[in-house]
Amino acid sequence: MQQLELPACERATRIDLAGINFALRLPPAGAFAALRVLRISVTDLVRGDVGHLVSTQCPRLRDLELCDVTLEAANLSISSASLERLVLRRVSIKNVGRIDVAAPRMYYLALDNCGSRSVAVTIATAMLAELIWNHAYDPRLHKLEADRQIYRLVATCGSNAALFRLFDAVDELCLRLSMLSKPEECKKFLRDMDKVPKTKVLEVKGLSTRQHFEPIMLHLLRKHSRLTKIKIELFPANSNDINYCLRQGCTCIPPVSWTTDDVVLDSLEEVEISSFTGALESVELLKLLFRCDIKIRRLAIHTASGISLSQEMQKRIWGLARPHCISLEFETTQFSR
Repeated sequence: MQQLELPACERATRIDLAGINFALRLPPAGAFAALRVLRISVTDLVRGDVGHLVSTQCPRLRDLELCDVTLEAANLSISSASLERLVLRRVSIKNVGRIDVAAPRMYYLALDNCGSRSVAVTIATAMLAELIWNHAYDPRLHKLEADRQIYRLVATCGSNAALFRLFDAVDELCLRLSMLSKPEECKKFLRDMDKVPKTKVLEVKGLSTRQHFEPIMLHLLRKHSRLTKIKIELFPANSNDINYCLRQGCTCIPPVSWTTDDVVLDSLEEVEISSFTGALESVELLKLLFRCDIKIRRLAIHTASGISLSQEMQKRIWGLARPHCISLEFETTQFSR
């Protein structure tokens, strides 16, 4: 395989390498004394030791990104006193390998589908403020040493109950909800959501299927009665997403989960809904929210790409929202009272 050798660039402050269709060879020696940002993406193979490079050859590195790359080294081990931001997305690493990061100043970490579930991960930082964890958290393999209260947590809900237990509270919580195919999966899913840390801003992303998304939203709202802001992003469901459970008539969610009598959100001020289409499921979600005990200052609705809501639809939504909010915003129209 052809390869590109990266020379030691002592005066470079930023290096961006992307779309390399052959191997990238890292230098085993030499200093990158001024380097602050290193980003490598869409590269067939990275030869050499990224961890060694960052730990011993980049004394001022603050920002490291590896996206869609394959590492030749079995392990990724980083020890850096300067690193503040680390992004690892779809980094291919050997099943027997591991990821170890010790960076006391690191405040931002994104770990997204790196290796298989058997890859061990250890992260140690005292300054963590924002964590994106799109990776099943197994406490037998994964260890995160950080403060129990952080600013923002983004995680897939359903396989990260052990991760949620690491935090007492987060200022902003973003949950990605996945479709579930069996009743026992749904019950476990609801139990796992009880471990979600307390938050003031809740962001939820999921398929707009009324059978699952709405009762799950209600379950979350019951647990987070002190919310000040809710952000919802809807992904339209297609025929491939309607699984066996939904086709046969869903019995996963008990009827009590659909009631709104005990949902009181007296601290809520704002609601934002993205990828709104005006379809039945989207409108039903609005009706569900307004059946709760809420009085909000602002409701913002952002339509999906290529979708334009008619004036009739906008007025219909304002009719639903008016008793519960002061201002309703669309991309081009605003209603207020």
